[in-house]
Amino acid sequence: MNTAKKVKMYRLRNAWSQEQLADLTSLSARTVQRIESGQKPGLETLAALASAFELHAADLQDDPDEQPDSPPPSPPAAASASQARFFRKLASFIVVCAALLMINYLFSPHSRWALIVTLVWGLLLAVRALNLFVLAKIFPEARVLPEIRR
Repeated sequence: MNTAKKVKMYRLRNAWSQEQLADLTSLSARTVQRIESGQKPGLETLAALASAFELHAADLQDDPDEQPDSPPPSPPAAASASQARFFRKLASFIVVCAALLMINYLFSPHSRWALIVTLVWGLLLAVRALNLFVLAKIFPEARVLPEIRR
């Protein structure tokens, strides 16, 4: 884990805002923002942060054996990942709804509660399929930050 992630993790663990951490360490809030966004802190800054978190400065430094962050997936890879997630959801829909319909038929054939569940879930999947396979091809620029929906 890199220094930025560690500082943010410890800050959130203590439920401190960036301003509160800046006050505790006698740093500026902007310095804390820069560190959390990935800028390397100096030794004095690192020591001040470690003191606030009651750690050793070495605990906040980058791990030497850590691999650098992988680049974000390319758009085709992100699209295929979205399609794979959709097909997993579709498979679970088929299995679960088939089981619900069988349970409904065996134990309460006079009511159709499983049909309502199947229709609602199927409608949601149809909207997702429309968005993924039709609208994404018509309006590719509208897919801003697709990773938020995970």
